[in-house]
Amino acid sequence: MTVVSIVRAENVPEAVREAVDLAGGLEIKEGDTVIIKPNAKNQAPPGYGIVTDVAVIEPLVEICLEKDAKKVTIADGAAYPSGSYHTLSAFETMGVTKMAKKWGLDLVDLNSFDSVDLDVPDGLVLDSVRVGRAVTEVDYLINVPVLKTHRGTLLSNCVKNIGVGVACREEKKRLHRLGIDEGLLDVYSVVMPNFNVVDALVCIEG
Repeated sequence: MTVVSIVRAENVPEAVREAVDLAGGLEIKEGDTVIIKPNAKNQAPPGYGIVTDVAVIEPLVEICLEKDAKKVTIADGAAYPSGSYHTLSAFETMGVTKMAKKWGLDLVDLNSFDSVDLDVPDGLVLDSVRVGRAVTEVDYLINVPVLKTHRGTLLSNCVKNIGVGVACREEKKRLHRLGIDEGLLDVYSVVMPNFNVVDALVCIEG
């Protein structure tokens, strides 16, 4: 059974911690490697509901370190490899780069990282998918999407944040061509996060 908790965010760090606790907590063990996967779609500042707010990400980092995680990495693969959609540029504008330096974290652009092909058993439209290798080699994956609508999938949330974000650039195009809804589910079925934390501080129609 999946447990869902909803907490009013009058104090964001406290709300994140409360929501995580109510949903059972992060089952991170001492020495684990962790990836936190936000939505770093483009160079948008926090507070507009476009990218994951760093105020939601940082408490998760703190929890991971309190549990003696060996390594915590922030990783995503933005829509395009250059310009305002470049992942590392997005991290800078989001405030993630500054936060990562504070805590000694690595930042990974999954579009530029080594990739690996994963079989998709009983896939709806995919037999295999190429994703950033980092998400397949980590002990614990935390998915931190932004809650918003989407013209192609109606809803942009947990499944889409993984499906588009971890797939390599050419795979993103293939997902749209073969059927975006089914393709996202196929990717999510083989790169399933251990925990989802949804940023619903600002919800937009996009």
